Amino acid sequence: MARQREVVVAALAVALSDWRRVLEVVAACESSEEAQEALARTFRFTRVQAMAVMDTQFRRVTRVDRERIAAELVELHREIDEFGGDVK
Repeated sequence: MARQREVVVAALAVALSDWRRVLEVVAACESSEEAQEALARTFRFTRVQAMAVMDTQFRRVTRVDRERIAAELVELHREIDEFGGDVK
């Protein structure tokens, strides 16, 4: 579970650090499916990561939420390292 969440949180951290570019990519698309594919291509996200980015609410662009996401990513990395990758 920690590994799966880490993959999603890592994509959110990337997207939130470059949110203007994410908005440009999404705004240029005709549909949410197209936007998802464009995000995957542009940022090299998996389908799951692109879906998570598309589901992100823009309130998360605030500094506090970006810091919270970054802190969660650090914690997930620590958990994974601590348990030797044996975290579900």
